[in-house]
Amino acid sequence: MFELLGNEAGRDSSIVRYGVHPWSDPTIRDEFFIEQFPIDTTQFHIYAVEWTPTHIDFYIDNVKIKAIHQSPQHPMQLMLSIFELPFAGAWNGQYNLNDPYPKKFTIDYVRGYQPINGYGT
Repeated sequence: MFELLGNEAGRDSSIVRYGVHPWSDPTIRDEFFIEQFPIDTTQFHIYAVEWTPTHIDFYIDNVKIKAIHQSPQHPMQLMLSIFELPFAGAWNGQYNLNDPYPKKFTIDYVRGYQPINGYGT
């Protein structure tokens, strides 16, 4: 999972949150990271996750940033969302009733694939 928050984006660097949460999967532990990267997250970048049966690799712009040595054992889910939380301190910053609508959430492309011969077990 990657999280990009508007109030944590900067021209020279931005905060990126990523990792796994167990939610209701007792086979994994919470392993989530909040790091600053030298990118402007308001611009297009390639965010990738390789989810294997044994580990998860996270990439930004084709560079591996972290390997997590555990893997959820349930089907993968892809969610692209935009949220506006109407209270101070929300993930996306201060709520402002006068902000114009509609909000924009632009995705250049999404690609999903699996190895032709699988990962082998």
